[in-house]
Amino acid sequence: MDNISHSEETAKLVIPDVLTLAIQDKKDLHSHYMPFIQNGGIFIPTKKKFHLGDNVGLLIRFVDRGKKLILTGNVVWISPLSQRHAVGADGVGLQFSGNAKHKVKKAIEAYLGDLAGRPSLNQVCYLS
Repeated sequence: MDNISHSEETAKLVIPDVLTLAIQDKKDLHSHYMPFIQNGGIFIPTKKKFHLGDNVGLLIRFVDRGKKLILTGNVVWISPLSQRHAVGADGVGLQFSGNAKHKVKKAIEAYLGDLAGRPSLNQVCYLS
């Protein structure tokens, strides 16, 4: 391995934090989905600290459909403890990234149907 020991090689790998989100139904997905973010995005409630631009792993479980999505995203929105919104959610907005970003956005919007084009109460709070 070209003069790099196993531990040095492992230390160079960047493994992002992984967040999980369980989506109960279409209404729940609509309240988390952020269609106004280029390539689509999703709000993940969390108390973990992140910085804009952080690369984060994401596991989304669709409880009502028995499916999972695993992808990466970049932090483009931060709702810190000190700045609670009307919905009271601390967390981050992740812009979908990686090879699957377009597929994920299309799949979410297909599942949401007409709701994909309508802002949820959460989105109104984000934008105000």
